[in-house]
Amino acid sequence: MDRQELISALETLTSRPLAEDLVEQYLLIRQDVLAQTLGRSAPGKFVETVVQILEYLDTGTPSPQPIVDEYLRTCENKKRLDADLRTCAARTARAMYSLRNKRNIVHKGNVDPNVWDLQFLHASAQWILTDLLRLSSNISMHDAGKLVAQIQIPIGGLVQDFGDRKLVLSNSITVGQEILCLMLADHPNAVTVTQLQASINRRPRSSVTRSLTALWKAKAIEKTAQGYVLTGIGSQQARKVYSELLKS
Repeated sequence: MDRQELISALETLTSRPLAEDLVEQYLLIRQDVLAQTLGRSAPGKFVETVVQILEYLDTGTPSPQPIVDEYLRTCENKKRLDADLRTCAARTARAMYSLRNKRNIVHKGNVDPNVWDLQFLHASAQWILTDLLRLSSNISMHDAGKLVAQIQIPIGGLVQDFGDRKLVLSNSITVGQEILCLMLADHPNAVTVTQLQASINRRPRSSVTRSLTALWKAKAIEKTAQGYVLTGIGSQQARKVYSELLKS
């Protein structure tokens, strides 16, 4: 996922600081699901930022410290907001906040939450982020579709996303298979050689180059002006590798 591209898209809807906060908190929740810990994120902060964005859209002035539950409970009465935001998004955010309070998922290190709690929080954050992106402007339908696809890519315990680079959590695969897994995590976006080398920095750079050439010759990837993208063949191969590794 391109963090800056996502922030820029959301910035057309809300302020830059709020867009940055929302994306950063989402990425932390995403990382916690991968690691199955609550070592970094506080889901309540994500919901607080959602409330501030709703306030921004409603009045133009977000509260420094919003009264989250009260605002979400009465959100349906705020007619200046988009209908989906004031009903579906508000209710989803309130469910996240309730789980955060009632299940003691409040401060990092307080309680190690159940993995299903984390997955629910992540899926809810995905949905809210996607719905906000739907209302963003000044981006083409094609670019919006690509960003939505990135947000909705299912995640497992194989590829850990650090924002500026990714790490495949397996030592039993070839360089070519590692490339496919990394590209699947960014699909349908293009991935540059520089990005791949940063994510596969434990391998010789020459092996990354050779593997890219082999994948290109096999028509698993195609080179574009933006970088390499998976073809239909490559996508099938990547999902097969991903599925087999998750079973092992």
